[in-house]
Amino acid sequence: GNCSAVQTIAINAARSAAPGLNQSKMGVTVSATCTNNAYAPGTDTTVTVTYPYSISILGKIVTSGNLSSSTTMREE
Repeated sequence: GNCSAVQTIAINAARSAAPGLNQSKMGVTVSATCTNNAYAPGTDTTVTVTYPYSISILGKIVTSGNLSSSTTMREE
């Protein structure tokens, strides 16, 4: 498929894998090399998902930030 269609599928798959999370807080990015609207063979495609977190002790936030997870696959 073309790059934007495949990227949309990847983003939707990442979001559907985490139905219990607030989707408006979740960030999903796709990094890929596209040439003429097609993935370039031999290049990497990476999907990264981020989500905010905070840890509180006795009601006081002691740390916060963003959790991040990525997966990469080589285009064939």
